[in-house]
Amino acid sequence: MYAIEGVLRYRQEPEFFETVQYLYDNKHVNNDGYFVDENGNAIGGEDVPHVDKDILCISLPYHIYKGETIEPLIKGTTTGIIIAISTGDDFLAYVYEDGNHSEVDLFEWAKENVPEPQPDVNSEEYQVWRENVEEFFRDTI
Repeated sequence: MYAIEGVLRYRQEPEFFETVQYLYDNKHVNNDGYFVDENGNAIGGEDVPHVDKDILCISLPYHIYKGETIEPLIKGTTTGIIIAISTGDDFLAYVYEDGNHSEVDLFEWAKENVPEPQPDVNSEEYQVWRENVEEFFRDTI
């Protein structure tokens, strides 16, 4: 299981709307375009819908998703980024561009690109450090 957040953009309407239909059919999003949890509650607040039909974009709010929820979203995407944090030792970013994807180990990436060193995983500073790494990484894409 991974805690995931990200943004996926689509160039073609058919792929986007096929993906959106999958989300509706499987009750991953509500009628207003927000991702919902297993109880039907919107995830990550309701400021802006997660499904934006005007710009062909799906935003994944920070949440623990099952693989079968995410995999169909990736199929038609052309550009995007997903940051995945596992309950184990993974801290990965998946970058999608022109239908191709690459995987980035954010622990390794941070050694070269983040000013502060990684704190001990059991420290209070660790979560803040991870959030900073994610922000730095998103800013470089």
